[in-house]
Amino acid sequence: MERRCSPRYNSKEVRGYGRTGIGIGIVLFFLALRVPMLLAREPFFDELLTVWYARKPLSQHWSILAGDSGSPLYLAIARLVQIFGEFSVTGGRLLSLVFGLAALGTCLSFRDLGASRWTAAAALAAFPPHIFFSTEARAYSLAATLIGVATVALYRWKERGTRWYLTAAVIALVLAAYSHSYGVLFFPLPFVASLLTRNRRSILAGLAASAATGVLFLPGFWLASEQPLTSIDWMRASTLPERLALVAGSFFQLGFAAPYQPVLLTPPPLWLQIVSIGVVATVVGIGVRKSSTARFFGTLILVPIGAVFAFAAAGKTFYFPTRFESTMSVPFALLLASALAVIPRKAAVAGLATLITIGGLVAVRSTLAHAGEPLTPYRAVARFLTAPGRPDLDVVVSGYAYLEVISAIGEKGVTAYPAEQALHPGWVGPSDAAALATELPGLPRRFVWVGVAGTPEAAALARRFNLRMIFNEGPVVAALAEEKA
Repeated sequence: MERRCSPRYNSKEVRGYGRTGIGIGIVLFFLALRVPMLLAREPFFDELLTVWYARKPLSQHWSILAGDSGSPLYLAIARLVQIFGEFSVTGGRLLSLVFGLAALGTCLSFRDLGASRWTAAAALAAFPPHIFFSTEARAYSLAATLIGVATVALYRWKERGTRWYLTAAVIALVLAAYSHSYGVLFFPLPFVASLLTRNRRSILAGLAASAATGVLFLPGFWLASEQPLTSIDWMRASTLPERLALVAGSFFQLGFAAPYQPVLLTPPPLWLQIVSIGVVATVVGIGVRKSSTARFFGTLILVPIGAVFAFAAAGKTFYFPTRFESTMSVPFALLLASALAVIPRKAAVAGLATLITIGGLVAVRSTLAHAGEPLTPYRAVARFLTAPGRPDLDVVVSGYAYLEVISAIGEKGVTAYPAEQALHPGWVGPSDAAALATELPGLPRRFVWVGVAGTPEAAALARRFNLRMIFNEGPVVAALAEEKA
């Protein structure tokens, strides 16, 4: 017999102090896995870029983004936060944590699931991709929350037919896309949700809603068309099999232990990954067979995954492991909760406890690993420039070191070489020998150069300046440059 959610007990049975206690307990668990990770990590390179944007006038954001990559909404919010004080990486992480708490609140307030909403909140609290990206000064947490709001609104629209919920879903999806381009992958959701109603008028409304998301995002599509392809070269896979294999990993990432990138989360042992995916697959498999609610959320999750497969088949790489899955955190938690609700109680409790334990272990191991990480070579050289006794000279910086240096000592007295690097400090374009030679006469006669040894920039400088290394960390050097006689 098909069931929608069939919670083991009605939420009204959890009254007064009981409901308050459960909610407080989940919130504390949520924070206990995130606050240590927020505090333990060195700022990630992309977080420094967020701070750089936040310190630029809001009127410049759109034009700067046209020469870089990214979406405007989170950056605009970060800029507005500056009203209350200088924006920092820690401030950005706290902002993302607030958005993460909003996602948790979306689960806790979703009364349509009955008591299963507590399950959804607990699953979200322990989901490693959400743990990491709700503690990073980037747009993923905001996008995940908005996609979660859209998912809940679409469910309520399907169940109640109230057009306001469909409108709310459209607004949330458009804002999600303006937060991060992954939001575009979710634009088909209103139409797909309408198909599940099997009602002609609802299907037409859902089709119109999905079309409206595209229309409202036309400025975002224009911005994406202006952004240089070189800004996302790092995420490209060269062949179709490589692209499809990369995207196929999205199914394994939708668990509580996966082959994460060490720069994000510590990869757990293979056996723990197998246990995680096995429990998730079993729970979801039973849930979608028995529960229309689980099928609804499962279908909505398959849509963006199908979209990234379509992009891969078309020759585009629009997927990065863990980051993509973090944006699906809320619908994934709701899928698990609605599936667990139709499983025998003891098995459901055991399954949820297993997943929460695994997610907690991944978070703790990752936090400890981040706490013990040495400085990157770029950061070590940037820190050298803040140390007492360094030469009191202007600084010329090349490549990725530019963002690290201005984050450490500010932009005053710092020159990008080539100058174009200051326009898009988040990525490095190919060096043009003629442009490098043209900019040489404009440099000071004596300065400290920071960059990578052996690069075209180093070779161009060596033709006009004597370079004497005064500090290095791996290939990244600080060198005293003096014009040749």
